[in-house]
Amino acid sequence: MSPPAQAAATRCLPSDIIDLNTWKLTLPINNAQEITLPALYTYQSPYFNHEACTAVVFRTPIGGATTPNSSYSRTELREMTGSEGTRLASWSNTSGTHEMDWRVAVDNAPPAKPQVVVGQVHDPNDDVIQVLYDGKAGAITYRWLGKTTGQLVSGYRLGTPVDLKIVASGGGFQLYANGALKATQSRPGSGLYFKAGDYPQSSPGRGDDPNFHSQVRISKLAVKHVP
Repeated sequence: MSPPAQAAATRCLPSDIIDLNTWKLTLPINNAQEITLPALYTYQSPYFNHEACTAVVFRTPIGGATTPNSSYSRTELREMTGSEGTRLASWSNTSGTHEMDWRVAVDNAPPAKPQVVVGQVHDPNDDVIQVLYDGKAGAITYRWLGKTTGQLVSGYRLGTPVDLKIVASGGGFQLYANGALKATQSRPGSGLYFKAGDYPQSSPGRGDDPNFHSQVRISKLAVKHVP
């Protein structure tokens, strides 16, 4: 299935900027509403839109709806598979090579707890890797199994695009920032899938205003699986 053609380029949609053929979207409204294909091809809202047709804008209210297994709201893509992108992606890093390559800028982060996850590898139970902006560290950082262990980009300024890549192969993971290998981890796993978007790690209970919106822009997003 392919996205519908846009008439005479009179408007722009998120699907014109990044390939949404293998994703579904979780929103911070209506009990964490999901938008799946083919509706995602033409979907846009205050939470998922674009900036001058150059980047997809993800916005998340801190007091928004949450998924059952999290206390934090999100506007986030989840990897799908199949000819029409309607099956949940699930792969193992012990077979083949699996990559997510994306260009992202964090524009706004909640002030009381300024952390925003912009990309993940997840397994059936929990996150395995999180790539996130940490305002207190002033950096793009990463977590293995929920524990922050290092920086990918130090001295990060809000609004600055950065190129990130996760490679999963040989029973492990490699993390890249702006083309340079920054971290590796040996951790075999299965039932894995990628996520990308705006997932602030704060809530009103953490001291942040429920009406504050975090914001992330993604101008490139590509996933590749090689057997």
